[in-house]
Amino acid sequence: MKKISILIASVSLISCQNNVPKCDDADVLKTIYAIINENKDKIENTYGQHPLGLYPEEKINAENIEITEIMTSNKDSELKSCGCEAKISIANLQHNGLDSNGELAIELDQKARNEGMIQYTAQNNSEDNIIVKVENITPLELKMK
Repeated sequence: MKKISILIASVSLISCQNNVPKCDDADVLKTIYAIINENKDKIENTYGQHPLGLYPEEKINAENIEITEIMTSNKDSELKSCGCEAKISIANLQHNGLDSNGELAIELDQKARNEGMIQYTAQNNSEDNIIVKVENITPLELKMK
């Protein structure tokens, strides 16, 4: 299976008081959504298509993109970092022709989901800000709920 690597780091300006960040921290997940939005044209399904290509920016959120079954794969207290893996499930985008303004009409189908795995790291830098790096999102597979 082909894997897509996204090597974009993003900073979330929060303080963690010299602790190792947690994989399921709300600010870590918020940063993942921002990284997904910035790289939506690089995320592929098993057919080589880009299911997020036409996704509106305001729809890239926890309601439409679920990150679940989060687990810590490694933790390094000295480096103040953790490696994380999770299931990612994205509502399928349906095209419904053109709306009354002549623009592409789309809706999200919550029953049809593009699912895969996401691997990421979270690390505190010297200013105690969390740096999140999405390492990989496996090709997404369309599944019906």
